[in-house]
Amino acid sequence: MRKVKLKLLPCPFCGALPDRVHIRKPSMDERFRHYSYVRCSRSRVGGCGTVSFGRRYMSQAIAAWNRRVGKGK
Repeated sequence: MRKVKLKLLPCPFCGALPDRVHIRKPSMDERFRHYSYVRCSRSRVGGCGTVSFGRRYMSQAIAAWNRRVGKGK
């Protein structure tokens, strides 16, 4: 399997660089064992706090974060 590095767009609300977050947690249900999301880097220091919805794969979380209204998919 080849890893592809996906570029993250800046936060759509404040322009800050985003952080990637991948979480592993114990769960009996495989669907909830791993999830990833992208958040605004300013969310930790009183910034805008924008966070994408959690996704199973980081590539899906990045695609959701990079999606902009009026810009297609």
